[in-house]
Amino acid sequence: MIHFGIEVSSYDKLSKTKYIGYIKESDLQKNSKASIMKNYEDNMKYFEKLSNEEFNLTLNKFLKKYPDFQQIFNINDCNFSGYYIIVLDKYKQVYIGVAKNIKKRILEHWNKKPINLICRLPNDSKLCIDAFKALDTTRLYVYKKEHDYDIEFLNKMSEGTGQKPITLMEYLEINESEMIDKFNSKFTCNRYVRFAIKDYKRNFNN
Repeated sequence: MIHFGIEVSSYDKLSKTKYIGYIKESDLQKNSKASIMKNYEDNMKYFEKLSNEEFNLTLNKFLKKYPDFQQIFNINDCNFSGYYIIVLDKYKQVYIGVAKNIKKRILEHWNKKPINLICRLPNDSKLCIDAFKALDTTRLYVYKKEHDYDIEFLNKMSEGTGQKPITLMEYLEINESEMIDKFNSKFTCNRYVRFAIKDYKRNFNN
């Protein structure tokens, strides 16, 4: 079947059976299979408790704040750098990312097996975006960003100071971090911000 312009399998979505298949020996060295599966079930119960209405209001509010995001229906048109939002409507979650090539990065999410099933501790770990697959993605938004005059200004101001010029991706990653902070964390499955684990863990009691 065709999904966002890409041929995918009708089974290409998250399931308990598929999740069990992600468990590796390295996972079991840190956590038992029982704790990994309990974390999965806790996440599923958490998603069920979330409000569809509140989720959509939160997403719409975010999109109004960042009007450069445009909904897209074919990722083959996204061979450019910028920000992207993967929407998982069934789970009331979004993932906010940045990439040099948005199409390539989204395909990586869909096809990559999650490396670490547990982040931090089993009792507060979010399911990572790579656990979800192509058919779990119900909406996509992209914000094309191949150049920014602010970078030129910042680098011009730092000339002669010995400071290393900032690259486009470094600049985008900083802004990505700010975007994630502005989105209600209970509706995001981002675990990392600029390669650092912050407070993006799951509170299953809320």
